[in-house]
Amino acid sequence: MDRKEAPEYAMPIPQSETHFHLKLTDPGHIIQWIASPEGNFLFLTQAWSVLTGQDMVDGLGLGWLGSLHPDDAAAIKPEFSIASAAGRALRCHCRVRRRDGTDASMLIEAQSMPTGFIGLFLPLSPCEQSEFETSLADHHLTDLLEHTRLAAVALDIDGRVRFANRPLLELLGRRGEEVIERNFFDAFTPSGQSSPRWPPPAESEHLHDWGFDPEFEMAILDRGGARRLLLWHAIVLPTSSGHPRSLVLVGDDITAKRQAEERFLLTHKVFETTEMAMIITDARVRIIAANSSFSRLTGYGTDEAIGQNPSILQSDRHDRPFYRRMWDAIRTTGHWHGEIWDRRKDGTVYPKFLSISTIRDEDGKITNYCGIFYDISERKTIEDKLDHMAHYDALTDLPNRTLLHERLDQAVTVAARSGTKVALLYLDLDHFKAVNDTVGHDVGDLLLQEVARRLRDCVRGFDTVARLGGDEFVVLLVDVQQIDGVNVVAAKLLNAIAAPFQLAGREFHVSTSIGISLYPDDHFKLDVLLKNADQAMYRAKAGGRAGFRYFGEIEADPGA
Repeated sequence: MDRKEAPEYAMPIPQSETHFHLKLTDPGHIIQWIASPEGNFLFLTQAWSVLTGQDMVDGLGLGWLGSLHPDDAAAIKPEFSIASAAGRALRCHCRVRRRDGTDASMLIEAQSMPTGFIGLFLPLSPCEQSEFETSLADHHLTDLLEHTRLAAVALDIDGRVRFANRPLLELLGRRGEEVIERNFFDAFTPSGQSSPRWPPPAESEHLHDWGFDPEFEMAILDRGGARRLLLWHAIVLPTSSGHPRSLVLVGDDITAKRQAEERFLLTHKVFETTEMAMIITDARVRIIAANSSFSRLTGYGTDEAIGQNPSILQSDRHDRPFYRRMWDAIRTTGHWHGEIWDRRKDGTVYPKFLSISTIRDEDGKITNYCGIFYDISERKTIEDKLDHMAHYDALTDLPNRTLLHERLDQAVTVAARSGTKVALLYLDLDHFKAVNDTVGHDVGDLLLQEVARRLRDCVRGFDTVARLGGDEFVVLLVDVQQIDGVNVVAAKLLNAIAAPFQLAGREFHVSTSIGISLYPDDHFKLDVLLKNADQAMYRAKAGGRAGFRYFGEIEADPGA
């Protein structure tokens, strides 16, 4: 049966007809079942016995949980009651013990019915397992964005909305089904205003190939056509190959702030009731007024602030040139705005968005400065998490292909200026597939995590260890003075991986083959250096594995 036909089971089937329907459509390799709201199995197809060796009768009730990995059984059982109470579908991953003692990776998909659930156990191939992990990572992303007061939206490569959180829907005055699948920029932003460069140019191969401003102001339109201005932070999530796959926008509604800036509503009511901190200084930059939000945010009482210079709030995060540029802009244009780190009275340092405007009298003489600011700690936390997801491998927490390209670009630039070399070591584990095939992907993942830890221990703190995917890793060595140093690191890597792995109560042995390319000896383009190292790695495998080869050796002697 084609996996795409699975929605056929999304429609509830009357209890009297269900068993007959399942038997007619049973494809043999997909396990189909019916369960009560509590997860008690009432029916199983013959495929269950074929896979587990367990009699179908023994699998009924809660007996089926005995064939699951203990960790999965404990986690999945409560999901039935939760999904039943919410009247929603059930979708989760589990490991089922085969009759030969190995684990099969399965996807549970079930549709809620008034009498319980009707569902499937779907076997996952390694490729599908990777897709499921990507889906799970996206679930973690949506869960993060769903629990923030900030507006957030995730767009696919064509700009269509794949996710919109509640704060954004409230700003738009729309329901989720009115937003999902529509082009965000065409449907919900005013025409004629600038928007981020999305989708990226078709000829771009990597994120660093095309210009992209991660922070910008852009208005949205609610159902009635009213504009809301937001300050957006954009994060591009890449595929494993480094190509853009999704754009996540997190926005802070600054409509009220912008109106306050433009009108300078310095009446007592606005000054005291706004949630944003506000101060007014005289022409010599001494504070003459501060609202209650200022006291709440900074910890300084109004009486303590009056007569002081706002520099009492400065942290040590910014140097003198930063403040010099700020005041140059204020004197030249009359205003400045941006992110800045300041210090509260209790000594804690926090990020805020600050806007400073100049107030002049009728003759154009400066009489006051007005500062408006608010805490952006929550937004910065989300930005940091999104940035980490975009640049690090989810399994090993090593830099991914995107971050590797950025660091390699920086390393080559520094090497060209200093006259040093850069070494790129491309590693591929030998016989790793046999581990996966023998004990399953869960143990294979543990091995990859341990490999990542050992590789990190072999290099300096300013070198980079990255995972490209699967069992392929790259080590980037910077500031290389002598090739002998590269040989030493390559030998350390080989020895580290050759040591036995103690995982899940068993001992495993693997090795690695390493290909090495050098800048500037082998090439000056980043992609070519990576390709050359890959080619040298394959030559190392052909030469008996568990060794390393330089690309330069292949060039000098193609038969080597």
